[in-house]
Amino acid sequence: MQPERSTGPSPDAAGGAGSPSTTPVPPNASRPAGPTNLASRFFGFLRRHPIALLFLLTPGIPEYLSGSSPMSGLLLAPPVFFLFLAANAGLYTTGVLLIREAVVRWKKSWLTVFVLGLAYGVLEEGIALSTLFNPGASVVGVLGSFGHWMGVSWVWASGVLLVHVVFSVAAPILLLGLALPATRGRPLVGRRGLVAAGGILGADVLALLSLTVFGLHFWMGWPLLIAAVGVIGILVMLALRIPQDAGGPVPRRMAPRARTAALVGASLFPAALLTQAIGGAAGIGAVGVVAAMVVVESLYFAWVWTRLRSAENERALVAFALGLLAPLAIAGLLVGFPVEVAAVGVGLMVAFFVKLLRMYPDRRAPGPALLPRGLPSRT
Repeated sequence: MQPERSTGPSPDAAGGAGSPSTTPVPPNASRPAGPTNLASRFFGFLRRHPIALLFLLTPGIPEYLSGSSPMSGLLLAPPVFFLFLAANAGLYTTGVLLIREAVVRWKKSWLTVFVLGLAYGVLEEGIALSTLFNPGASVVGVLGSFGHWMGVSWVWASGVLLVHVVFSVAAPILLLGLALPATRGRPLVGRRGLVAAGGILGADVLALLSLTVFGLHFWMGWPLLIAAVGVIGILVMLALRIPQDAGGPVPRRMAPRARTAALVGASLFPAALLTQAIGGAAGIGAVGVVAAMVVVESLYFAWVWTRLRSAENERALVAFALGLLAPLAIAGLLVGFPVEVAAVGVGLMVAFFVKLLRMYPDRRAPGPALLPRGLPSRT
């Protein structure tokens, strides 16, 4: 990654509309208190502490926005809520931070993000929580008996690993770069930070695995554990071998409009759910459902790779991310109780995207949206 030059928004512009003005203020003048000023101060804090934003995005998107971890616990049982928040952050925030740092330091492309996101999914669902192998896991439901072969719930795996690649890893990294342009292509932590993040992630995985074994009384067995570790190792080695310039440039004319990007983004989550539901109801069998999921996911990633990896298209990326998260937010509202608490998370998401859309008012903002050699970065 190369340091950004001033072809795009200035550091103040990174805060978007409502950022503090650069006009000199008389010594005795004071800024009016109010929501706009508070929002500007909050975004200013995030600009100075990007890991805090990463913490809000992970586990905020896959757990709390989706309703997988209920926000109601904050009111009903605060100690339990914060205990689960710490466990979630120990997985998601450290895992995504390590993936982002690897991509930046290796000077790799978004293809590496996807491969490492898949490795993260295997780490969480295969080792930490064992849902890939436990047919009786509560989150797996009927998919535990449908498509469970050689110790693996394949139908469940075809969906949950997609969720981790897109929502747990790629979306937070993308949104971090869009919200805080100054961080693009730059490490967020030093060597000690990497060691600390790795230690927290390892301890969290070990604690959750112990809870699964001794609390839920499920042990996957050494063969499956070794196989999971082996798959993670293979994926990491593959990520290392991906060329830095994987993909190459895409013609500007292929860049989608923001509305198109939003609609495509919004289609992923429903398409995956419908593929599994319709495939199961149609009686095509587990192999057919997994094959259909692979086809849907391949077509989806092919469109993203050929249309969004293009120059001067940051507003379309914002719209695409908004489309991705909208169905997740709706699902969180449907399962959230009380709905008013779940609505707080959705409201924060809306405010965040309003800020991003103000930052990138034009369809084709200056600078590349996705560099072939790394995270969203200006040149």
